[in-house]
Amino acid sequence: MITSAFTTLARARLKQLGMSDHPVVVLPHPIASKRPEEVRSLAQGVVEEIAGRLLKDR
Repeated sequence: MITSAFTTLARARLKQLGMSDHPVVVLPHPIASKRPEEVRSLAQGVVEEIAGRLLKDR
């Protein structure tokens, strides 16, 4: 899970590691300045996506 500002960097690093197909969940940038309830809402919006990706091959 990353913020949109780091998408290019994360994908480049994954490629270096031979993990180009590794899924990445992208949140809007920035999150550091958001209130706790805003961050909670963002997290709730992606929790099913993350769980689905973690459990996909099980």
